[in-house]
Amino acid sequence: MKVACFYKSIQNSIIAAKEWEAIDFSIASFSI
Repeated sequence: MKVACFYKSIQNSIIAAKEWEAIDFSIASFSI
């Protein structure tokens, strides 16, 4: 049970990181 919860939190942080990457990319392309 704890392993599944741990895996889920990793998955969520990966998704969040990808979203921030996309945001950074759009900001960078906008500023250029």
